[in-house]
Amino acid sequence: MDIPKHPHDEFFRLYFKRPELLASLLEFSLPPELTATLDLTTLEVEEGTHIDEHLREHLSDLAATVELAGRSDDATTGAASASAATANDATASAASASAATASAKVYILVEHKSYKDPWALLQLLRYMVQIWSEQRKAKPAEPLMPIIPLVVYHGTPRTVGRSFAELFPGDLPEPLRAYIPRFAAELLNLTALPDAEIPQAPAPLSAALWAMKYARTQTEKTLAALDRLAATVGKALVEQQGFDILKLYIVQASPYEPSEFIDMVNRVLQTAMLREEAVGTAEKLIEQGKREGLREGIRRGVDRGRQEGRQEGKREGLQEGLQEGKREGLQEGLEKGRQVGVQEQREHTARELLARGLSAAEIAQVTGLSEGEVRALAEQSQT
Repeated sequence: MDIPKHPHDEFFRLYFKRPELLASLLEFSLPPELTATLDLTTLEVEEGTHIDEHLREHLSDLAATVELAGRSDDATTGAASASAATANDATASAASASAATASAKVYILVEHKSYKDPWALLQLLRYMVQIWSEQRKAKPAEPLMPIIPLVVYHGTPRTVGRSFAELFPGDLPEPLRAYIPRFAAELLNLTALPDAEIPQAPAPLSAALWAMKYARTQTEKTLAALDRLAATVGKALVEQQGFDILKLYIVQASPYEPSEFIDMVNRVLQTAMLREEAVGTAEKLIEQGKREGLREGIRRGVDRGRQEGRQEGKREGLQEGLQEGKREGLQEGLEKGRQVGVQEQREHTARELLARGLSAAEIAQVTGLSEGEVRALAEQSQT
């Protein structure tokens, strides 16, 4: 069990990437008249990664395609009519059918925000342009797909913008306002959504909405809501595919430490199986925290040991260097002194021999001095 770095975003992507759950989210979030135009049984979740012209990767939270309601039958009828036509008519009908098929799908782009982002709509618009650019490169002869952008928000403050025009000055002259893109996103504002409007079914959707709305601010409300759901649907709540993701998110998003969370779970939850699941998750996080703390402690200990070892090594090296320097200096001084003493003895002998009248060559041979050194001593004796 890994502790996610960004629990809100990771939970949303992992939990709602299942087509049936994303379909229930769209059905709840989008206007009924818009949902009526979509065949949500054909929903296909796609990879939300888009590459811009500078080869930079951008990751949207969720992306999917869905067919328009009733268009599949129309396309089948059109294809049957085309097969019965003449060769020229068949070609024209095929081209028409291709255009109809291309426009029979709609792209869904869902962006999740756990905080207020004033530039969220600009981010969505960039994703949309990238999607259309990718579609144009892949299928240049087909018309572009409509894109329905949806923002799911559960941050603070309670209000958040949904119109692109709100990013521009409000006092622009009317002639300029014609050049502002008319673009808006659908918005599910969980922060402002009354509790009474959170649906009770399907249970997986209800549990996720309660968790996103209250897990990080009023965890008790989330647990109480799950308790009510468990009393209604029983084991189906904990046996659903995404329940492990849901319970981990609740523990991680909660402001409580895992041990405090366990105390709250035992106090709030009445359903035994739900209580066991929540406590088990918190206990695993405690154990994981201990392991990570131990690894971190070992790492810091090794680093500190290395640092102290280097310092101790420097001190010992300095002390050893000083001792070695002293020994070498003493040896060098003795040697130099010896050499000076020998030189002085030679010069003394040379002076005595000069006084006896020996030649420079004779004195050099006896003392080991050079003839030049002997003549220099002779000149010093005469001054």
